[in-house]
Amino acid sequence: MADLDLAVFLKPGEENDALVWLEKNRGSASAEEYYEQDAIASQKIVRVPLPNRPPFVFHGWLFSDGDQICLACEPLRRYLNIMPLGSDHTQHRKRVNVEDGKRQIFPAAQCEMDRMDFRDFMTAHALRVAILREVPFRDLEHTVAAIRAPSSNRETNYQYHEFVGDTVLKFLVSQFLYTSQPHWPEGFLTKRRVHLVSNERLAYEALRIGLDRYIITEPTRYRTWTPPSRSSTASDGRTLPTKVLADVLEALIGATFLDSDGDLEVARKCIHHLIPAVPLTDPPVLSRPQIPASTAASIVEVERLIGRTFDQKTLLLEALTLDSAGSQIHVESYQRLEFLGDAVLDLVVVRRLLRHQQTSNRLTQGKLTRLRAALVNAHLLGYFNLRFRLTRQLPTVYTNAETGDFQITTAESHVSLWHFLRHDSTDLTTAQQQCLHRYQDLSVSLQDSLNFGASYPWETLLALHPAKFHSDMIESVIGAIFVDSGGQLQPCEDFLTQIGMIEYLERLVRDNVDVVHPRDRLQQLLGSKEVSYDIESEGSDRLWGELTVDGAVRARTDGCLSKALVIAKLANMGIKWLHNERSPDSGTAVYDHAMTMLDLG
Repeated sequence: MADLDLAVFLKPGEENDALVWLEKNRGSASAEEYYEQDAIASQKIVRVPLPNRPPFVFHGWLFSDGDQICLACEPLRRYLNIMPLGSDHTQHRKRVNVEDGKRQIFPAAQCEMDRMDFRDFMTAHALRVAILREVPFRDLEHTVAAIRAPSSNRETNYQYHEFVGDTVLKFLVSQFLYTSQPHWPEGFLTKRRVHLVSNERLAYEALRIGLDRYIITEPTRYRTWTPPSRSSTASDGRTLPTKVLADVLEALIGATFLDSDGDLEVARKCIHHLIPAVPLTDPPVLSRPQIPASTAASIVEVERLIGRTFDQKTLLLEALTLDSAGSQIHVESYQRLEFLGDAVLDLVVVRRLLRHQQTSNRLTQGKLTRLRAALVNAHLLGYFNLRFRLTRQLPTVYTNAETGDFQITTAESHVSLWHFLRHDSTDLTTAQQQCLHRYQDLSVSLQDSLNFGASYPWETLLALHPAKFHSDMIESVIGAIFVDSGGQLQPCEDFLTQIGMIEYLERLVRDNVDVVHPRDRLQQLLGSKEVSYDIESEGSDRLWGELTVDGAVRARTDGCLSKALVIAKLANMGIKWLHNERSPDSGTAVYDHAMTMLDLG
């Protein structure tokens, strides 16, 4: 910043925050680097190749006749009052009108852009002093991003931090409700959680504490900009959408979590300040009554399968119980543990994904959201329940045909987690056997897809159609492990490693597997064309459907077990139809590959 003087006035004790921020944001970067990284440059001061390198304000990108990247810039105006510097222009990777005589063109290769935008730092600092003073922070990097709406046209915005905060909030609220309401059924717990984390509730809390004053929604107008203060009574006449208010509140939770290197207690303190209904500490979990030694011995095999010896055996028995009305040992059903395990699963998956996000620019917020949805998908969890099994040797008695003597040998058998479900329903037993048959038919295809497939097997998993209890059991066991371990996440992650979930997560990231749902992929390819899925019953429990694009039928299917399967099959058929339509004219890789194979033939 040698060419631009900047004066900052701070209260005593605030110098450290400013120094930390300045160390991260001082200096400049090449204009070409901003262009190649597709970084938002509209707020930047540009250093141009003129004597003394006077500061200019970025206006837009353009190309010379030789396709050289250039910048359109305006001279930085000087004002009598002291103001942070910025630009109202929001051109980004667009050709710009340069007829205005005040604008000048410079080659990007010879220009640099200052990193600093002190306005956002001041806004984030004011927010922390006014609202989150008691929450420990190390620096402002995450807070600055958390208060930037996408519409502000900044280099970073709140979307990534909101993704993290949403997961952390769900987990801590679920843990609080589970421990504070030990007698509530799962339905009550879910309704209360939905209320506490709803956009309406979060927006209400944001307005209550005055968070709206600090949300950056537009490129800063440097003629009128002033730092926000606690005494402000309005948001400069703005009306912010409920979702933006809720998203920023969740983003601040995510910012706190990331700033503290994943410290959940620091995140809990932030949540308490933002949502006082969530306390700073949870009550202790009520201990379960002990089960008889004979019953405890009967679940030793389940412990071997899970890879954990439980201190509270009753927890494991509860995690395996759908309905124990006819059993001698009566415990609660697994639904409360499934409620808790669902939130724990989300957090474990997101924490693992964040480790990759720190080293991979490919994991954008959108990609992270799709990966989380794919990994916690009920059908994938059901598949892991069916595949995850223990091999055991059982003695078998047979008669020797020649001598007539009885002989004992051993035979290998397999037992899966779902075999241990405690219930009294003959219908459910039938459903288990039907699902097992589908698994036997699809297991080779599914395993091959999970190991080597370039895309997530949406259609095959939907064709497997595991009953809900298959995924519920995975989540209830996670909940039981979490409670039995005293609230530790690592044992839960160890279980997910045991069943194959973590291995698949690593492959999804490593091989950049496409996890976009076929329906969404087809819509992306078709653009603004109207797509319709017409689904009807064809008798018993089977469905058929048609795909129409702009009123024309493009695909038909039948014999499906669910509407979700109909949609996935039709969407995949629509994608193939579209490739066949476009390939001969567009020269796509699909068409080139087909022609190559014909030539080889």
